[in-house]
Amino acid sequence: MGALSGKIAVVTGGNSGIGLSAAKIFAAEGAQVVITGRRRQAVEEAVAQIGAGALGIQGNVADVSHHDEVAQQIRQRFGALDIYMANAGINTITHSTDVSEAEYDAQFAVNTRGVFFGVQKLILSCGMAAQSSSQARWPARRCWTVMLFTRARRRP
Repeated sequence: MGALSGKIAVVTGGNSGIGLSAAKIFAAEGAQVVITGRRRQAVEEAVAQIGAGALGIQGNVADVSHHDEVAQQIRQRFGALDIYMANAGINTITHSTDVSEAEYDAQFAVNTRGVFFGVQKLILSCGMAAQSSSQARWPARRCWTVMLFTRARRRP
């Protein structure tokens, strides 16, 4: 039995790089792993590499409805979530004087907005007690959230 046996882990950007490596480690330690990524083929290939019944969900973390879908699938398939790794991120590495508004907005949408709303939507899958939206919501059990911003790619 691994240290994560019986745990449910979601890794955004789990189709490559650090996210894929983490997803493999989580699976090797016994977790049921769910990964997300923008490119369907990359998600499917990563799921095959992870094995152990991994589940892949294609979508863009910058789109809030993607997080709603992930949360819904977690609740339907597993009931609750134990680990949320907000790994998806982009960095276009453009000199500050050359960054366009569109480039800034795209990075902000993934790296900030995507993380915030991902945590907001998925934390409700961490065994939350049902309460009205006007009341504070507190986890009925511990849920680990890990956030990484390590991806970089140079744009021409």
